[in-house]
Amino acid sequence: MHSMLLATQLAMLAGGPSPAELKPVIERGLAYIEREGLKWKDERDCASCHHVPMMLWTLGAAKALGYTVNDQVVADAAAWTFREDNASRVLYPPETPPEKRAYTIAATFSVLAFPTPPTTDAAQLANMGRFTSFLAEKQSADGSWPASGRLPVNAGVESATILNRLALAAPWVANGQASVDKANAWLAAQPPSDDFQVRNLRLLLAAREHANDAALVPLIDRVCERQNADGGWSQLPDMPSDAFATGQAILALASARCGYNYPATARGLAFLQTTQREDGAWAMASRKVEGAAEVKNLDPITYAGTAWAMLGLMEAVAKP
Repeated sequence: MHSMLLATQLAMLAGGPSPAELKPVIERGLAYIEREGLKWKDERDCASCHHVPMMLWTLGAAKALGYTVNDQVVADAAAWTFREDNASRVLYPPETPPEKRAYTIAATFSVLAFPTPPTTDAAQLANMGRFTSFLAEKQSADGSWPASGRLPVNAGVESATILNRLALAAPWVANGQASVDKANAWLAAQPPSDDFQVRNLRLLLAAREHANDAALVPLIDRVCERQNADGGWSQLPDMPSDAFATGQAILALASARCGYNYPATARGLAFLQTTQREDGAWAMASRKVEGAAEVKNLDPITYAGTAWAMLGLMEAVAKP
């Protein structure tokens, strides 16, 4: 009782919602993530980069942080994703020529979803190894990974490199250290970026690697300087705040010990609290791409944005 009261008082001082006030927001979001992730899997018979892998990552993070999730849903979806017959269509059929096996960020998110293995089954673990081998195979000689498609669900070169570097650092990944070392060398040579994902993911990486305050503070400042007046973050300076950019920024800040009572995080949490839809999702708009047709189906970006919002919310609530 005393800890809950203290958490509420700290949140009030920071100007944001308390963990208790965010509980229903998180519960609605988790229900949406499970419901719509399973719907996509069953109706499309495809994992896609923006649905099933992000569902696994979000529900796995929720369980690790003490939220109630349907363990059977996670186990079944994980087994389906990594099946040897490639039911999820994340990887390529064996007969696909190597030059046609383009990098896909769906494989990255599938590995990122599991800091620890979801099973002790030897066959499934071997199939998960196919995913990590694919990621290592797609690393460029210079240590980076290629861009993978339309932003922001997919990633540019630096963002993809950070995400893969995080994925392959999991203790269960066999022979991942060589790829991690090459990625570290490439990342160390890159100049500061104005890209919102790079800023967020640079901080997330440093936090996950337990960087000291001298290294974290400049990265925290770079994330915070992009915060908008409404408390959210946006993908581009001329775009409005949205759940994707805001959730990712909050995840990075909270991972760097800037949780719900940190002023910038508190304002971001308030933005997410007030903009969530009744169905548990956050409205998203598709980024305009010169020369490309306007995207009509907003389900992919809405789901991905909601997943990032949930990852940020849950991490921030867990850390004062």
